[in-house]
Amino acid sequence: MNESVFSAISQQIVEKLPQGVVIIDSQGECGWANKALLALLGSGLNQLDDLSEAQRGQLGGWISSVVVKTTDGTVLKKSCIELNEGGHAFLFEPQQASKELNDPLTGLATQWSISIALRTLLSVARRYEKPLSVGLVRINNLDQLSHDQALLALSQCLKNELRWADLVGRNSDDSFVIVLPETDQQAADALQEKLSQTLIQAYADDGVEPEYQIVVLESNKRDDTAGLLKRLEAQSMK
Repeated sequence: MNESVFSAISQQIVEKLPQGVVIIDSQGECGWANKALLALLGSGLNQLDDLSEAQRGQLGGWISSVVVKTTDGTVLKKSCIELNEGGHAFLFEPQQASKELNDPLTGLATQWSISIALRTLLSVARRYEKPLSVGLVRINNLDQLSHDQALLALSQCLKNELRWADLVGRNSDDSFVIVLPETDQQAADALQEKLSQTLIQAYADDGVEPEYQIVVLESNKRDDTAGLLKRLEAQSMK
């Protein structure tokens, strides 16, 4: 790209922005994108040239659309800045104003906010070749229990058993997602066994024992946020 449109100094500054940025030249061609933009596309790669055709098509859709959404349903706020020589910079960032960050019952992260955090942690894990695992913990017979008390007991147990660096969030009415940085499948299996033992003591309601389901799996280099969570949900259905 022409240095008068996007100088080397400007590139260094924009690279550090938390917003996703893509530079479009006067011919309408995508010339450069920062790492935040690549992360929003679900890519673990380091440059725009390495995007797949599907990812390029997704980016083109973002640029031309009024309402921008990622593959996991996150709404992005889009801004456009006119550059020299007829070029433009498009900025994308998650639209957070209308989203709840914390579950009102348990105080834990909501499904939306945990997915935002997971996207960042996946990008870091790929970049530095570190393991990362995710888990799903569900109460299968919640309708037979005192709803709120059972969920509060489960959420407190998860907070007690997880490390400070781990994340836990409310996934649905009867389930929670846990995110485990720097945790491979072997360590994830050990945690699954530990939780299986601990949750037995977590809650009892007039003799009715909760039926817990726990699935934990390690991410791989092909996973993006939506794909990993779908794979986790599919594993829990087996």
